[in-house]
Amino acid sequence: MDVTRAKCPKCGRWLAAGGVLTIAHLEIPVYTCDECLVTVDLFGQKHELPLTFCLDKEGRAVDPADPETPLEF
Repeated sequence: MDVTRAKCPKCGRWLAAGGVLTIAHLEIPVYTCDECLVTVDLFGQKHELPLTFCLDKEGRAVDPADPETPLEF
């Protein structure tokens, strides 16, 4: 699987990896789509932020900030 590029799960646009998330000596590419905004609650206020995701070992998009995300990369 090519991890240097991934399709946005929302709009399908090809994205380059913009950074790396390190968990237990494992480096996981992180992708951000500036075209797709998501609303998040930060400190009691709603904010629109670019869609950010990683790919799991099956190539599916997962939210790296979601505590329910399995750590199977």
